[in-house]
Amino acid sequence: MTKPKNVRPTTEPQTEKKPIGRPPGSPNVRETAVAVPSRCNACGSTEREPYLDRNDLEFAGVDSGGKAFTHIVRRRVRCAGCGQMRIDVTRENRVPPSR
Repeated sequence: MTKPKNVRPTTEPQTEKKPIGRPPGSPNVRETAVAVPSRCNACGSTEREPYLDRNDLEFAGVDSGGKAFTHIVRRRVRCAGCGQMRIDVTRENRVPPSR
């Protein structure tokens, strides 16, 4: 290989390159979510049995917290405390798979 013709040698020491990647100890988390468990209307318990049915509804919008969603998911479940049936409703923002 030949050196370029217009390059002057420098007497200053060269600085080290920046390290690649995240600094040690930095977290992986970019966003945090607060999950509030659903409560039974009859007894106020958050304990539940396994979900029975699932109903997905494709409906886009923005919830009261300002978060966008693309689907509304309703799940039937029985309270483990008193046996009362309830429907837990969640809103999900699903990203279509990339091709």
